[in-house]
Amino acid sequence: MKGVNYIEKSLLFSSIESTVGSPLSPVAVQNDIKTLYDFSYFSNIEVLAEPLNDKEVILIFVFVEKPRISEITITGNNEFGTKVLKEKLKVFPNNMVNLKKIKQDVQIILDEYLKKGYMQTHVGYKLIKVNELTSKLIYQIDESPKVYLTEINVTGPQYYYPIDIIRRLQSSEIDCWSWANSSGVFHEDKVNVDLQIISQTYLQQGFIKLKIDKPKVKIIKNPDYARVVIDINLVEGDQYFTGDITFVSDDGEDFLFDPMEKLETFILQKGEVYNPYALNTDRFKLMDIYLERGYAFARVSGKPKINDETKIVDITYHVTRKEKAYIGRVEIQGNYATKDDVVRRELEIHDNELYNGTKIRQSQQNINKLGFFKPGTGIRFNKTSGASEQTLDYDLQLEESMTGSFNGGISYSGNDGGILNLSVSQRNLFGTGRSLKFSMEFKQTGDNKYNLSLTTPYWFDTFFTNTFSIYSSFVPDDQYDTQSLGINYGLSYPIWKDWNASTNYSWRTEEYSNVNSDGEEILEGDYYDSYKSILLGIKYSTVNNPMFPSNGYEASFYAEQFGGVLGGSSEYREYNFNTRYFKSLNENETVIFAIKYNQGYLQETNPDTPIPSNQRYYVGGITTVHGFDWYDIEGPSGGFDIAAAYPYQGDYSDCEATGSECTSLSSELDPDRVYFAQHQGGNQKKVLNFELLFPLTREGQNLRGVVFFDAGNVYAEDRMYEITGTEKDEWAFRKSTGLGARIITPMGVLRFEYGIKLDQKEGESAGKFDFHISGLF
Repeated sequence: MKGVNYIEKSLLFSSIESTVGSPLSPVAVQNDIKTLYDFSYFSNIEVLAEPLNDKEVILIFVFVEKPRISEITITGNNEFGTKVLKEKLKVFPNNMVNLKKIKQDVQIILDEYLKKGYMQTHVGYKLIKVNELTSKLIYQIDESPKVYLTEINVTGPQYYYPIDIIRRLQSSEIDCWSWANSSGVFHEDKVNVDLQIISQTYLQQGFIKLKIDKPKVKIIKNPDYARVVIDINLVEGDQYFTGDITFVSDDGEDFLFDPMEKLETFILQKGEVYNPYALNTDRFKLMDIYLERGYAFARVSGKPKINDETKIVDITYHVTRKEKAYIGRVEIQGNYATKDDVVRRELEIHDNELYNGTKIRQSQQNINKLGFFKPGTGIRFNKTSGASEQTLDYDLQLEESMTGSFNGGISYSGNDGGILNLSVSQRNLFGTGRSLKFSMEFKQTGDNKYNLSLTTPYWFDTFFTNTFSIYSSFVPDDQYDTQSLGINYGLSYPIWKDWNASTNYSWRTEEYSNVNSDGEEILEGDYYDSYKSILLGIKYSTVNNPMFPSNGYEASFYAEQFGGVLGGSSEYREYNFNTRYFKSLNENETVIFAIKYNQGYLQETNPDTPIPSNQRYYVGGITTVHGFDWYDIEGPSGGFDIAAAYPYQGDYSDCEATGSECTSLSSELDPDRVYFAQHQGGNQKKVLNFELLFPLTREGQNLRGVVFFDAGNVYAEDRMYEITGTEKDEWAFRKSTGLGARIITPMGVLRFEYGIKLDQKEGESAGKFDFHISGLF
């Protein structure tokens, strides 16, 4: 083989049919030439046969290699940086010239410009010969003026206002949000989608004779940019209504349902607007009856009979039962990072069992709840024929999503100064389904917290879920500093569908340092405490996705006992109830309404060991009640001047120096003051949140708005109200409302939220702005 410079000859020899010692075959040589051309490395191949003797020849392949690309440059690009475009290319330096791949790169570059609205941009390429073996590749870009969609006109509607139709379209006119999304960018393919949206909108209201003319797209050119005007004309036609609904068994078998009872559950009812999409929904309801009982080959069709004179549509459902089916094999594909057993243990269907459509849907929901795969199209059950006519095999196609996340939050509190929160988590550690999370919190006051947790579902191949965490914190204070270290170990078990029971053991130590005279009185000489507890809880959840919930309900309750027979420095009990509700308000699940409620109660079970102040309740901040600083709502202890009400010598630094000026002051803390210091915050809390999340763009993904209302408070023991001279009202709430925006960027999710106090008190700020950033990887 001659003329081969860059390719291993052994690769070429192993690819051809002709071999040493074999008969010379013109057909084999022709096949060899075709095979070698398929490598796409050569621009020309010749074969010579030189006689060696009367019976043997030397077969010589003479190659002309395609030139290699020595350098790639891009010219004419102003909108995109050269580095950005090169990162998207499929051709690289030292690659052989491949016109097919070069043309693919031309289209890739052009697509990037089309996304930005440069509809008239032209992209080409040029190959400049450097020498016989190398060429220089130049991508040439002609950036024409940007094309903006400035006007959409819809004519002909009577049932809807034109603006109501325009608001439903994917195409959108340029607006003030164009800098953050693609509104105002003209895409020709979106116009075809818009026609489908208009058709669907009218069909849902019974306009089954709707006609839409071909849209007129006008491009108006200006020196700096070009703009597009779209004109859409339609003829609604008449509105049709539902008539009689009947059922027919095409194979003569009895129905597996009562027609009259089932008819009452249908969306389509006689006399109401005819909707072909609702007809399909009702048809699926009938189909589900048969699928749940193993009739995978059953057929249900709904045939409409249109009467153009009366504008009535009669519907006949045809049912064919056929034979029962069984599941053959279930194969899983696409789970490159996730192990097979992690997916398979979520399946409700198994090999060689009776087919059940409900179990297939439940399996899909179970896998979706893992949060490891893209919702919707990322989890697909593809049905194929099995080994026999009554057998079906399933190919589960998965598309994995990002399961690692990092989160960072920056906020400011009047008490704590700047606060930085950082966390890194992986919800599918090494593809095992385990969840590992590490979080840190730093405050300007010197506080810091660290937490490392590991969650293992299906612990030792059982239905138990095991959790383990270790944490530490440091909290400086005027009276004393606290260094904490603790561990948690828990188990949970699914006791019923969507129900889980759990238990958790916790052990924490606290060591106190830098103790001043006030701290001495509070600690009473004890510089070390330990807390041990056992928790029992129950949880119900139908939330559809743990990371991005759009539908479902969740409620949980737990009771936790500290001290007592467990040992430790404190003895008390905590009860907590938490509930969340999510409801999507549109088909795309981009408008989501959420309600959250949390209530807790701390019960002192031993009067000699009060509940530690750092375990009592405080609310306020972006996670509880917007508009307030973190933990700014602390019940009757907030805003009370204890030193003025119950002074003692330690309040004045000159007492120790002179003594004479403080003779009227006690040298010991007043009992009320001691009680007050030990009962900061509350022993009860109630927090209620309403939230509406909605898209700010037609795409509904990159930019979302949120409107919220919060109500919450903490409540303390009766004596705290007596000390502070206030009245206890367990239904008194601090309230706030506000709004925010969430921008999804390649760097992460930017959250901007501002809460306004609805019951602002004297000396308080009107509200508070919070910024939060998080991301996925």
